Amino acid sequence: MFGLGKKSKSFDVLLLKPQNVSNEQKRRFYQILFPSVVSSDFIQLMLRLQKSKLNTTEILGDMGGFSILSHIEGLEKITIMDQIHPESEPIPFQDFSNHLLNRFNNMLSGEEEEEATEEDNMEVEEQEDLVYFIGELTLMKDGSF
Repeated sequence: MFGLGKKSKSFDVLLLKPQNVSNEQKRRFYQILFPSVVSSDFIQLMLRLQKSKLNTTEILGDMGGFSILSHIEGLEKITIMDQIHPESEPIPFQDFSNHLLNRFNNMLSGEEEEEATEEDNMEVEEQEDLVYFIGELTLMKDGSF
């Protein structure tokens, strides 16, 4: 069983499917577990990330190019029946946000090291998205989302 805290609290799960699932080592889907009270904010954030130009395998890694398959609401208990497959256990949203935040921060710090005159610098829209997602993911990681 996956511990979800008090019974009065409910949780939601967002099911994501990565773009490229051809390799057996990669996850075929991701389950992100988050409290129902932040559902609206988290879903809006993920919808924006899904539509963003940052949603690529180069930027997000194995999860890149994801699409949102489902949003499951109001869970009080999750029982894991398959302990072998990594996708069977939901990822807590704080861990998920840490992972994305690290990728975005590394990307931002790597960009600062490059010369500003290079042609492959990020477009203004991508830079704005990057700053927005770093801010939102920082709030999510800290629990003040």
